[in-house]
Amino acid sequence: MKIQEIKIRSLRGIAEILTVPLHEKNGGPAQTTLIFGDNGAGKSSIVDAIEFLIRGQVSRRGVGGRKQRKELRNLFLDVPPAVIAKTDSGLLLARGDVKGVEEAKILKGRSTPEGIGSWPVAIRRQDVEEFWRVNDDRRLEFFYDYFLPAGSSFADEHRRAEAIRLHEEAVDDHLLALDRLEPYLGVWRGDIPEHVGAIKAFRAVLMRQNGLRKEERKELEYLVDDFEFTLIQRNHASGAAQAARNAQTIDLEGVAAALDSISGAVAEDFRCTTGLNWLSNVAFHVSNDGRLSVDLITTDGRVCDPRDILSEAYLDLLALMVIMDLHLALAKGTERRFVALDDVFQSVDAPLRQRALEHIVSRFEGWQLIITLHDGLWLKATTKIFEGAPSIRVLRIRNRGHGASPAILDERIGPLADVEGCIADNSRPVPLSMAAGRALESLCHELSFSWKVAVQRPLRDEYKLSYLWRILQPVLERSSDPALRQASLRLKTTQFIRNEAAHPNETAESLTDAEARQFADDVRTLWHRLSCQRCQRLVRSPQESGPWALQKSCGHSD
Repeated sequence: MKIQEIKIRSLRGIAEILTVPLHEKNGGPAQTTLIFGDNGAGKSSIVDAIEFLIRGQVSRRGVGGRKQRKELRNLFLDVPPAVIAKTDSGLLLARGDVKGVEEAKILKGRSTPEGIGSWPVAIRRQDVEEFWRVNDDRRLEFFYDYFLPAGSSFADEHRRAEAIRLHEEAVDDHLLALDRLEPYLGVWRGDIPEHVGAIKAFRAVLMRQNGLRKEERKELEYLVDDFEFTLIQRNHASGAAQAARNAQTIDLEGVAAALDSISGAVAEDFRCTTGLNWLSNVAFHVSNDGRLSVDLITTDGRVCDPRDILSEAYLDLLALMVIMDLHLALAKGTERRFVALDDVFQSVDAPLRQRALEHIVSRFEGWQLIITLHDGLWLKATTKIFEGAPSIRVLRIRNRGHGASPAILDERIGPLADVEGCIADNSRPVPLSMAAGRALESLCHELSFSWKVAVQRPLRDEYKLSYLWRILQPVLERSSDPALRQASLRLKTTQFIRNEAAHPNETAESLTDAEARQFADDVRTLWHRLSCQRCQRLVRSPQESGPWALQKSCGHSD
């Protein structure tokens, strides 16, 4: 199952209805969707919405690895959250305040869509960063959501028994406090308070009774305070105790078996990404009291704690591989084929990011990937990794201020995206010429760095198009490629259109469709002839004199 579109209302940073297209523009589900935006723009809120839809709950990791369950509803709307999603099979899934959507399958409580599984949808940055910061006796908590039966709250029998014991002690303390109040209850005609809200009236009646000496009144004040305190403690512990009595506990043997089944894959993934071939295997140890430890086995048989021999960057990467392989293992035999990577690569050092993403993409082949990013350079690198891959869509999300849902815009990919968009939209001459002029300026800028041409540094580094073109155009004229040479010759006399179209003047107003289209076609020809259409890498620098032939620098075939 894959998701084509999701509509969200009143959830975290999203107020009014926000529609997020997770499909290609032709209607089919996108294999990969990149969601790009600043911190706080609402990227994680979209991921939370998918998590809420599928599982009925959302949790994130805080400092020290502790789970944070924040308020789901948007604080500016006084309505419960609502999420509706359309799948690639045409099925509508809905959860929350979705009245009136009769054709949808309504998910309630912690129920999940049939055949999808109840483990988390997202791999989050906090999961990776906090994995190694917790002690062994708490690391298993990272996998509670993966292995606990729906509705369960406890990982083992010890924790379950502890919750029941704490409640029973709180009940005994409260009964004792009530017994101490017994001599003063003669004036009270109602039921003994069961909630804190009724304490105020209870206290007022008891304190108004006659015949109390100063010492007795002071003692009564203390006893009512003790009664209120023990009532709060009892009620606070009752929820956990009730859940403990009704819940199933986690199957530690099952967890150990699942982690053992992915140990070889984790080691292989880590080796492929880092090149550390001394690693033979990764061993997971789950004890009867719920402790989880991880060891690395070297090729010469040594057993090492990862924290003793790996850098922080490698530790984060190892944690990411563990969580990734667990997702893949749990998905076997289910219809779950989508995963969200929520800003997760910010946890991986820049030199490892590209290799990590390329490897993860290969491991999730055939899955629907939703990747959130906030770094513009990383977005550019990521789009290059996916260039040539089927069905990718890039969305830019913008924060519109407190109380308003973010705005989502399609992010065009590639240096000619705006030009192609203007042509597809049959735009008027001026916007088409402006888009083509920007693409030409971008090409000249890239060539001035990539090729061995002498470019004198201008004042304040303001490389204008006319300045760069004056240096590069003679080189293009020497090309042995006829299409490239002819386009550059025409642009020798038409490149001025770029500046004319940007300002109100008679030349701009008199531009014809044919002139603008020819200008745009020539710019497209330059880009297509001078760069690889798969990776956008420019051709090799030409020789300093005489005719020269185009030579790709990347090795890709046409």
